[in-house]
Amino acid sequence: MDADKKTIIKQIIAENTGVKDDKVTLQANFVADLGADSICKMDIIMGIEDNFDILIPDRDACKINNMQEAIDYLENKI
Repeated sequence: MDADKKTIIKQIIAENTGVKDDKVTLQANFVADLGADSICKMDIIMGIEDNFDILIPDRDACKINNMQEAIDYLENKI
């Protein structure tokens, strides 16, 4: 995945968790490390869906818990 797409994902995560971009790392867990609640996590998923024009089924969304998992999912779907 190119750097621009990774930057978009990072920005989506930062905006929805309220943390600075530098706190969002590939392995930072949305809930445990970034303080997201279930609503924030769904906002992250919806932000990814909107920005990349895809639909992430709930069964897949619940498996996306950090930036790397989001990247991996997108690489397999787009």
